[in-house]
Amino acid sequence: YWAGPAATARIAVITDAGGRSAVDIFEDEATDWTRVFPSDASWMRYDRYLGPQLRQTDEMSVALLGFDTTEPPFDDPQVRRALAMAVDWRGLAEFDGDGGSALTSLVPPGVTARGEGDYLLAYDPDAARAELAAAGFPGGAGFPAVTLMTYGAGPSSAIAASLARELDLDVRVELRDFEEHGQLLEQDTPDMWTLAWSADYPHAHAFLGLLLESDSTANMSGWSDPGFDALIEAAAATGDLSEQTRLYGEAQAIVREEAPMIPLEYGASWWLSREDLDGGRISGAGLMRFADLEWAD
Repeated sequence: YWAGPAATARIAVITDAGGRSAVDIFEDEATDWTRVFPSDASWMRYDRYLGPQLRQTDEMSVALLGFDTTEPPFDDPQVRRALAMAVDWRGLAEFDGDGGSALTSLVPPGVTARGEGDYLLAYDPDAARAELAAAGFPGGAGFPAVTLMTYGAGPSSAIAASLARELDLDVRVELRDFEEHGQLLEQDTPDMWTLAWSADYPHAHAFLGLLLESDSTANMSGWSDPGFDALIEAAAATGDLSEQTRLYGEAQAIVREEAPMIPLEYGASWWLSREDLDGGRISGAGLMRFADLEWAD
Protein backbone atom coordinates (compact mmCIF):
# COMPACT_ATOMS: atom_id res chain seq x y z
CA TYR A 1 0.00 0.00 0.00
CA TRP A 2 1.56 3.27 -1.12
CA ALA A 3 0.93 5.12 2.17
CA GLY A 4 1.97 2.31 4.50
CA PRO A 5 -0.30 0.06 6.59
CA ALA A 6 -3.70 1.52 7.44
CA ALA A 7 -4.16 2.48 11.08
CA THR A 8 -7.43 0.54 11.34
CA ALA A 9 -7.24 -3.09 10.24
CA ARG A 10 -10.97 -3.74 9.82
CA ILE A 11 -13.84 -1.45 8.86
CA ALA A 12 -17.45 -2.52 8.42
CA VAL A 13 -19.44 -0.53 5.87
CA ILE A 14 -23.24 -0.65 5.98
CA THR A 15 -24.74 -0.55 2.48
CA ASP A 16 -28.35 -1.25 3.45
CA ALA A 17 -29.85 0.35 6.55
CA GLY A 18 -33.10 -1.53 6.15
CA GLY A 19 -35.12 1.65 5.78
CA ARG A 20 -33.80 3.18 8.98
CA SER A 21 -32.33 6.66 9.16
CA ALA A 22 -28.52 6.76 9.18
CA VAL A 23 -28.75 9.34 11.96
CA ASP A 24 -30.91 7.04 14.10
CA ILE A 25 -28.37 4.26 13.66
CA PHE A 26 -25.59 6.64 14.68
CA GLU A 27 -27.54 7.73 17.75
CA ASP A 28 -27.96 4.06 18.69
CA GLU A 29 -24.14 3.85 18.50
CA ALA A 30 -24.36 1.08 15.92
CA THR A 31 -22.21 3.18 13.58
CA ASP A 32 -19.30 5.54 14.23
CA TRP A 33 -19.35 7.67 11.07
CA THR A 34 -22.09 8.68 8.63
CA ARG A 35 -22.82 11.37 6.06
CA VAL A 36 -25.73 13.71 6.73
CA PHE A 37 -27.72 16.07 4.54
CA PRO A 38 -27.06 19.81 4.87
CA SER A 39 -30.74 20.30 5.74
CA ASP A 40 -30.27 17.99 8.75
CA ALA A 41 -26.98 19.64 9.75
CA SER A 42 -28.84 22.92 10.27
CA TRP A 43 -30.56 21.51 13.36
CA MET A 44 -27.94 18.97 14.43
CA ARG A 45 -25.47 21.68 15.34
CA TYR A 46 -27.81 22.69 18.18
CA ASP A 47 -28.39 19.15 19.40
CA ARG A 48 -26.69 18.41 22.73
CA TYR A 49 -25.66 14.89 21.67
CA LEU A 50 -25.10 15.23 17.91
CA GLY A 51 -23.71 18.78 17.81
CA PRO A 52 -20.23 17.94 19.19
CA GLN A 53 -19.96 15.09 16.68
CA LEU A 54 -21.01 17.09 13.61
CA ARG A 55 -18.27 17.85 11.08
CA GLN A 56 -18.18 19.97 7.91
CA THR A 57 -15.82 20.76 5.05
CA ASP A 58 -16.10 22.93 1.95
CA GLU A 59 -16.38 21.15 -1.37
CA MET A 60 -14.68 22.21 -4.59
CA SER A 61 -18.05 23.11 -6.08
CA VAL A 62 -20.17 26.16 -6.72
CA ALA A 63 -23.74 26.66 -7.90
CA LEU A 64 -23.89 29.57 -10.30
CA LEU A 65 -26.21 31.68 -12.42
CA GLY A 66 -25.16 32.19 -16.02
CA PHE A 67 -26.39 34.42 -18.85
CA ASP A 68 -26.39 33.97 -22.61
CA THR A 69 -24.09 36.91 -23.31
CA THR A 70 -24.24 36.44 -27.08
CA GLU A 71 -27.85 37.63 -27.47
CA PRO A 72 -29.94 40.58 -26.19
CA PRO A 73 -30.69 41.53 -23.53
CA PHE A 74 -27.75 39.91 -21.72
CA ASP A 75 -25.13 40.84 -24.30
CA ASP A 76 -25.14 44.22 -22.50
CA PRO A 77 -22.93 44.28 -19.36
CA GLN A 78 -25.08 47.06 -17.91
CA VAL A 79 -28.08 44.73 -17.95
CA ARG A 80 -26.07 41.97 -16.30
CA ARG A 81 -24.76 44.36 -13.65
CA ALA A 82 -28.30 45.52 -12.96
CA LEU A 83 -29.38 41.96 -12.24
CA ALA A 84 -26.23 41.30 -10.23
CA MET A 85 -27.00 44.20 -7.88
CA ALA A 86 -30.76 43.63 -7.64
CA VAL A 87 -30.55 40.34 -5.72
CA ASP A 88 -29.20 39.73 -2.22
CA TRP A 89 -27.03 36.80 -3.29
CA ARG A 90 -25.32 36.47 0.07
CA GLY A 91 -28.63 36.42 1.90
CA LEU A 92 -30.04 33.77 -0.42
CA ALA A 93 -26.89 31.67 -0.05
CA GLU A 94 -27.12 31.83 3.73
CA PHE A 95 -30.77 30.79 3.63
CA ASP A 96 -30.67 28.24 0.81
CA GLY A 97 -27.10 26.97 0.83
CA ASP A 98 -25.24 24.18 2.59
CA GLY A 99 -23.99 26.34 5.44
CA GLY A 100 -20.48 26.74 4.03
CA SER A 101 -18.30 29.80 3.70
CA ALA A 102 -19.49 33.31 2.87
CA LEU A 103 -20.17 33.96 -0.82
CA THR A 104 -17.46 36.12 -2.45
CA SER A 105 -16.27 34.47 -5.68
CA LEU A 106 -16.96 31.93 -8.41
CA VAL A 107 -14.01 30.02 -6.93
CA PRO A 108 -14.89 28.11 -3.73
CA PRO A 109 -12.85 28.50 -0.53
CA GLY A 110 -9.76 26.35 -0.09
CA VAL A 111 -8.95 26.27 -3.82
CA THR A 112 -5.38 27.16 -4.79
CA ALA A 113 -4.86 30.72 -6.16
CA ARG A 114 -8.41 31.77 -5.23
CA GLY A 115 -7.31 34.80 -3.26
CA GLU A 116 -9.17 36.51 -0.45
CA GLY A 117 -10.86 39.32 -2.36
CA ASP A 118 -14.59 39.96 -2.59
CA TYR A 119 -15.59 39.55 -6.22
CA LEU A 120 -19.35 39.85 -5.88
CA LEU A 121 -21.12 43.13 -6.62
CA ALA A 122 -22.85 44.62 -3.57
CA TYR A 123 -26.60 44.28 -3.14
CA ASP A 124 -27.84 47.72 -4.18
CA PRO A 125 -31.33 47.85 -5.74
CA ASP A 126 -31.13 51.61 -6.39
CA ALA A 127 -27.87 51.23 -8.32
CA ALA A 128 -29.39 48.24 -10.12
CA ARG A 129 -32.35 50.31 -11.29
CA ALA A 130 -29.98 53.05 -12.46
CA GLU A 131 -27.94 50.53 -14.49
CA LEU A 132 -31.08 49.12 -16.06
CA ALA A 133 -32.29 52.61 -17.00
CA ALA A 134 -28.89 53.42 -18.51
CA ALA A 135 -29.20 50.26 -20.59
CA GLY A 136 -32.48 51.57 -22.03
CA PHE A 137 -35.02 49.91 -19.75
CA PRO A 138 -36.15 52.51 -17.17
CA GLY A 139 -38.32 50.86 -14.55
CA GLY A 140 -38.08 47.65 -16.54
CA ALA A 141 -40.08 49.19 -19.41
CA GLY A 142 -39.44 47.42 -22.71
CA PHE A 143 -37.43 44.62 -21.13
CA PRO A 144 -38.40 41.31 -22.76
CA ALA A 145 -39.72 38.34 -20.81
CA VAL A 146 -36.81 36.02 -20.15
CA THR A 147 -36.45 32.39 -19.09
CA LEU A 148 -34.39 31.09 -16.19
CA MET A 149 -33.76 27.40 -16.78
CA THR A 150 -32.73 25.12 -13.93
CA TYR A 151 -32.58 21.49 -12.90
CA GLY A 152 -32.75 22.43 -9.23
CA ALA A 153 -29.36 24.05 -8.64
CA GLY A 154 -29.69 27.31 -6.74
CA PRO A 155 -32.76 29.22 -5.49
CA SER A 156 -34.21 29.99 -8.93
CA SER A 157 -37.70 30.98 -7.79
CA ALA A 158 -36.30 33.37 -5.19
CA ILE A 159 -34.05 34.94 -7.83
CA ALA A 160 -37.01 35.47 -10.17
CA ALA A 161 -39.06 36.97 -7.34
CA SER A 162 -36.26 39.38 -6.42
CA LEU A 163 -35.90 40.57 -10.02
CA ALA A 164 -39.65 41.08 -10.31
CA ARG A 165 -39.75 43.04 -7.05
CA GLU A 166 -36.69 45.25 -7.57
CA LEU A 167 -36.60 45.70 -11.36
CA ASP A 168 -40.13 44.77 -12.46
CA LEU A 169 -38.78 42.06 -14.76
CA ASP A 170 -40.75 39.07 -16.02
CA VAL A 171 -38.54 36.03 -15.36
CA ARG A 172 -40.09 32.64 -16.04
CA VAL A 173 -38.50 29.68 -14.27
CA GLU A 174 -38.40 26.41 -16.20
CA LEU A 175 -37.43 23.20 -14.41
CA ARG A 176 -35.86 20.51 -16.60
CA ASP A 177 -34.31 17.17 -15.79
CA PHE A 178 -30.52 17.12 -15.62
CA GLU A 179 -29.94 15.46 -18.99
CA GLU A 180 -32.23 17.80 -20.90
CA HIS A 181 -30.77 20.79 -19.07
CA GLY A 182 -27.26 19.82 -20.17
CA GLN A 183 -28.31 19.31 -23.77
CA LEU A 184 -29.96 22.73 -23.96
CA LEU A 185 -26.90 24.44 -22.50
CA GLU A 186 -24.80 22.93 -25.29
CA GLN A 187 -27.25 23.35 -28.16
CA ASP A 188 -29.62 26.25 -27.41
CA THR A 189 -28.43 28.27 -24.44
CA PRO A 190 -31.37 29.84 -22.56
CA ASP A 191 -31.43 33.49 -21.46
CA MET A 192 -30.47 32.58 -17.90
CA TRP A 193 -29.56 29.25 -16.34
CA THR A 194 -28.21 27.68 -13.19
CA LEU A 195 -25.52 25.06 -12.89
CA ALA A 196 -23.55 23.29 -10.18
CA TRP A 197 -19.89 23.08 -11.18
CA SER A 198 -17.45 20.75 -9.44
CA ALA A 199 -13.72 20.89 -10.09
CA ASP A 200 -11.57 17.85 -10.79
CA TYR A 201 -8.51 19.54 -9.30
CA PRO A 202 -8.15 22.21 -6.57
CA HIS A 203 -7.05 25.22 -8.59
CA ALA A 204 -8.68 28.50 -9.63
CA HIS A 205 -8.19 27.64 -13.31
CA ALA A 206 -10.68 24.78 -12.91
CA PHE A 207 -13.34 27.46 -12.42
CA LEU A 208 -12.19 30.70 -14.06
CA GLY A 209 -10.33 29.23 -17.02
CA LEU A 210 -12.69 26.39 -17.81
CA LEU A 211 -15.92 28.34 -17.34
CA LEU A 212 -15.01 31.72 -18.81
CA GLU A 213 -11.94 31.69 -21.06
CA SER A 214 -12.99 32.51 -24.63
CA ASP A 215 -11.80 29.28 -26.24
CA SER A 216 -12.96 26.95 -23.48
CA THR A 217 -15.51 24.33 -24.53
CA ALA A 218 -17.14 24.73 -21.10
CA ASN A 219 -17.79 28.45 -21.63
CA MET A 220 -21.56 28.10 -21.89
CA SER A 221 -22.25 31.82 -21.49
CA GLY A 222 -20.38 32.68 -24.68
CA TRP A 223 -18.69 35.57 -22.85
CA SER A 224 -15.37 36.80 -24.17
CA ASP A 225 -13.00 39.44 -22.82
CA PRO A 226 -9.43 39.84 -24.16
CA GLY A 227 -8.17 41.32 -20.90
CA PHE A 228 -9.54 38.41 -18.92
CA ASP A 229 -8.07 35.88 -21.36
CA ALA A 230 -4.64 37.52 -21.13
CA LEU A 231 -4.69 37.32 -17.33
CA ILE A 232 -5.71 33.65 -17.37
CA GLU A 233 -2.96 32.83 -19.86
CA ALA A 234 -0.37 34.71 -17.81
CA ALA A 235 -1.46 32.91 -14.64
CA ALA A 236 -1.14 29.55 -16.37
CA ALA A 237 2.36 30.44 -17.57
CA THR A 238 3.89 31.06 -14.13
CA GLY A 239 4.72 28.64 -11.35
CA ASP A 240 4.85 31.45 -8.77
CA LEU A 241 1.78 30.92 -6.59
CA SER A 242 1.66 34.50 -5.30
CA GLU A 243 1.82 35.82 -8.86
CA GLN A 244 -0.87 33.36 -9.96
CA THR A 245 -3.10 34.51 -7.13
CA ARG A 246 -2.59 38.16 -8.09
CA LEU A 247 -3.41 37.49 -11.74
CA TYR A 248 -6.49 35.43 -10.95
CA GLY A 249 -7.57 38.21 -8.60
CA GLU A 250 -7.40 40.74 -11.44
CA ALA A 251 -9.32 38.33 -13.66
CA GLN A 252 -12.01 37.96 -11.01
CA ALA A 253 -12.33 41.74 -10.74
CA ILE A 254 -13.21 41.80 -14.45
CA VAL A 255 -15.78 39.06 -13.91
CA ARG A 256 -17.31 41.04 -11.05
CA GLU A 257 -17.82 44.12 -13.25
CA GLU A 258 -18.89 42.24 -16.39
CA ALA A 259 -21.07 39.72 -14.50
CA PRO A 260 -21.25 36.92 -17.11
CA MET A 261 -21.81 34.54 -14.20
CA ILE A 262 -22.83 35.00 -10.58
CA PRO A 263 -21.99 32.56 -7.76
CA LEU A 264 -25.05 31.34 -5.86
CA GLU A 265 -23.72 29.02 -3.16
CA TYR A 266 -20.79 26.76 -2.34
CA GLY A 267 -21.11 23.06 -1.77
CA ALA A 268 -20.34 21.61 1.64
CA SER A 269 -20.08 18.08 2.99
CA TRP A 270 -21.46 17.24 6.43
CA TRP A 271 -20.99 14.11 8.49
CA LEU A 272 -21.25 12.73 11.99
CA SER A 273 -18.13 11.20 13.53
CA ARG A 274 -17.34 9.93 17.03
CA GLU A 275 -15.32 12.50 18.94
CA ASP A 276 -12.40 10.07 19.41
CA LEU A 277 -12.38 8.92 15.76
CA ASP A 278 -9.69 10.72 13.78
CA GLY A 279 -9.22 10.93 10.02
CA GLY A 280 -12.84 10.83 8.87
CA ARG A 281 -12.54 14.09 6.96
CA ILE A 282 -14.19 14.35 3.53
CA SER A 283 -12.06 15.92 0.82
CA GLY A 284 -13.12 18.82 -1.37
CA ALA A 285 -13.96 16.27 -4.06
CA GLY A 286 -16.46 14.62 -1.69
CA LEU A 287 -14.36 11.55 -0.92
CA MET A 288 -13.26 10.03 2.39
CA ARG A 289 -10.21 7.75 2.66
CA PHE A 290 -10.96 4.76 4.86
CA ALA A 291 -7.23 4.26 5.36
CA ASP A 292 -7.09 7.53 7.33
CA LEU A 293 -9.55 6.38 10.00
CA GLU A 294 -7.91 5.89 13.36
CA TRP A 295 -9.14 5.76 16.94
CA ALA A 296 -7.45 8.23 19.22
CA ASP A 297 -5.46 6.85 22.13
